[in-house]
Order: sequence, then structure tokens, then C-alpha cells
Amino acid sequence: MTRYMNKNFLPLLLALSLAATATSCIKGSYSENYTTVDDFDYTNFALDNPDSTYHAGYFYGTSGTNVFNIKADEDKKYVAGFTISMLCDSVVKPGHVTRSEYCVANKAGAEHSPKGFAVYYQHPDPEQNVVNDINFVKLGLCTPKYVYVCNTNLVANLVKYGNDEIPPFVEGDYLDLTFKFYLDEQATTTQTVNLAKYDGSLSLLTDWTKVEFKDTGAYGYVDLVLTSNRSDLPLYCCIDEYAVGVIYER
Repeated sequence: MTRYMNKNFLPLLLALSLAATATSCIKGSYSENYTTVDDFDYTNFALDNPDSTYHAGYFYGTSGTNVFNIKADEDKKYVAGFTISMLCDSVVKPGHVTRSEYCVANKAGAEHSPKGFAVYYQHPDPEQNVVNDINFVKLGLCTPKYVYVCNTNLVANLVKYGNDEIPPFVEGDYLDLTFKFYLDEQATTTQTVNLAKYDGSLSLLTDWTKVEFKDTGAYGYVDLVLTSNRSDLPLYCCIDEYAVGVIYER
């Protein structure tokens, strides 16, 4: 099961990690180079979370390499950021109402991660969103390798068919997901994937799609940014199998 921690410990944890990272850059007699994958398939997750979701606080990925953050209000209620989910709903048809906004528009998680995945929600008010969505918390330097992305069932049905309040996509409408990587508070690189677009015809991700991160250097944290020309569209997406390479020397 994922390790839950009091959110007040996170700044200290990150400070210690960054200090260790700086120390690990000094060439020494020991070197380690490995890859980790956060697949969100936590042991006994469904047993511990009967509704098959969790966003009561930030959480470690299954590899323990990254922390996935949330934003909560003064009453400690979820506002934005990541949710662990095992909910699936592949039905995309007129009038369909999904059972949860945390359902992926597929029958399972990504290719090698059939159970759990993470749902990211971006609040329409920028002030309500997470600062540093994903933090690297191991020793050494971390570089992203790949991730799988997909739409939620809610977004897929709204994009294709709309509802009484939100019309479906028309020519020129789009939804993009951008990964922004930072090291020492400085932006390094970005990479964008299209989740939905109407350009002559509608393209819509309802299959898990692998995004290879190219020409991306080391990072300390990552921000996810969902952008659309449609202000009425709720901004959700799903990620799975977040893979990174770690280099550690001492």
C-alpha cells in the first residue's frame, strides 16, 4: 500500500532530498544507474480504499522515487492535483453519464499496469492548483523516460457528445497536456501531447498512449498543465507507468 504522510513533513523531505542530490554529484567510488516505474498498482489498494480512489493527501509512487501532490482546502478537502484510481469506464456514447470523474476512458490501466493509475485534475482558478505536481525524492539525478496518458471517461464523452450544459467539440477545439520540467527552480524542457482535437475530424485519446520524453535533462520537479480553448471543459487526464532514470554517485 502507498505510504501516506502528514503534508507538513513534505518541505523537510524535499530539502533533505535536494541536499543529498547535491552531495551525490561529487564523483566518488560508488555509482548506480537504474530505472524506476510508478505504475500505481498498490498492494491491497482496493481493500484499503473501498471506493477505489485516494486523494486524502500527497502520495509516493509505487517505486518510491517520486511524490505526487495534491491541493487541499482549509477543511482538508481535495481541491486539485492527483488521485489514485482503479475506476474504469470505456463507454463513450450519447447520453452516457460516467459513475465517477476518476474513471479512465478504458477498460484497465496502461499496458503493464492493469489495475491502478493516477488521475490529474487542474482547477480553473490557477491559485487553487498544486505547486510542484511531481517531486523527485530519491538520491542522485533523475531524468524522465516515458509515461502513458489517456482521457477520463467524463472528458471523452463531453468532447465527443457534450451534455445539456457543455456542447461537444467543433472545428478548432483542442485539449493538450504539457509536462514542464524544472531543476533548481529553473525550467529545463517541456513536452506536449494532444488529448483531443477537432481538425477536420475528431481525434480523441481513449487508448493508453505512450509518450517518450526526448532531450529532457535532469529534473527536481514536474508541473502538468492542461490547456484548451474551451473554458467550459473540466480539465482532467490520466497517467500511468511514469518511468524515470536515476543516476547516483558517491
